[in-house]
Amino acid sequence: MDNVFIIESMTLIDDLNIASQVLGVYTSNEKAESALKTLVDTKDKVHVISELEVDTKPLSDEDVYDEIEQDLKALMDLGIVDQLVGEDGNFYYTLIEKKKDNEEP
Repeated sequence: MDNVFIIESMTLIDDLNIASQVLGVYTSNEKAESALKTLVDTKDKVHVISELEVDTKPLSDEDVYDEIEQDLKALMDLGIVDQLVGEDGNFYYTLIEKKKDNEEP
């Protein structure tokens, strides 16, 4: 089956909500990477590339949660998102302000 690559904009709405919007669909990762270079991340908005298989059944809830988990882990690995544990024991996520190249972490 064929795959497509999408660019998503992920915007922090408040401490508990993130909005996601598809900005483009591409036939190759290279084309998506090229388009991604034209977008600017901000304190409240990041852009990510996801690969999707064409003409498949819709994802189950479990598959969606697995995808979200993978995306959040990737954002944490990139130093864009931090995971916090609330007083209620639930996990919460917050965007990390990017440091300039010459700043210490």
